Amino acid sequence: MPIPTNYSEHTSFFNDNWNGWAIIEPRHSMKFIHEAQNTYVGVSIASPPLPLPEHYEGSLLIHKEANFIAGECYTISLRAKRLSDTVKSPQLSWYIDSTIKYRSTFKANDEWQNFVISFKATQSTHVLTLGSDHEVEFALDDIRMFPHVLKIDFEDEAAVILGPGEESPLRHFTLRNVSSENGSITGIRKVDITKPGKAEGMALILAQSQSSDNQVVQLDLNGEYHSIEFFWTQLHHQATVSFFTTNGKLIDELPYSGTGEVRDFEVKFTSPESKPITRVQFNIKDHSYVDFITLKTLDCCATLCETTHRD
Repeated sequence: MPIPTNYSEHTSFFNDNWNGWAIIEPRHSMKFIHEAQNTYVGVSIASPPLPLPEHYEGSLLIHKEANFIAGECYTISLRAKRLSDTVKSPQLSWYIDSTIKYRSTFKANDEWQNFVISFKATQSTHVLTLGSDHEVEFALDDIRMFPHVLKIDFEDEAAVILGPGEESPLRHFTLRNVSSENGSITGIRKVDITKPGKAEGMALILAQSQSSDNQVVQLDLNGEYHSIEFFWTQLHHQATVSFFTTNGKLIDELPYSGTGEVRDFEVKFTSPESKPITRVQFNIKDHSYVDFITLKTLDCCATLCETTHRD
């Protein structure tokens, strides 16, 4: 039976794409900045406009309506940095509908900083609005929205086939076939051998029809998670799964080796609080499947609507 679908997204501004976020006040300067292999948005806030509607403060920048499951906890995070030391330190604000949930000032440096809040959805749709104070300059990137508990069984995904060097955005992560010595594919397809509760129906396939490849496959998650569990089945040879932070730093690598009759594994990993997982990478030689993924953040009830910085 398919697991109920939840919502997640990652707005990286790749190819100058706003991903559905709408600019509220066109008087403010919001432009794409291309730096090395990254694209982000530079923001320059004009002098105070006419008074805002009740419940709002400062300047409103962008907003978006999104679908949620009422009663579940979610996180919104973004990266931001100061663009100039000659203006005052910016103060960012997040609104859920018309209620302010977040207000925080940048640290006194020009490095990228992570701003994170949690909230509980009270209805099936909410309008999320990002604001700031007046006459400030800063950059923003990597806006993420994701549930605190996410279950993926791939039954809501269409079949996907990816050759080496190809990628495809799925519902909760971007799938990349980074490389393959023998040209093997990855993708989403039906399993050839059903393992009840471990591999059923649609699943992620690695190194299809191979037994001696050196394939690298990455899952770039929409959210930032602190624990992950999944089943890895039909593994015949040695392989590894690695976990990375948002800035590409390795958290840990777990080796697995299918030998004899032991070819199905339950993988479990928990990362340190300061190092949430945003990328999962498989280094694999042979045809195998990944299914029934569960991702979790820290306990949302203990931190609900609190504001945090992560370096």
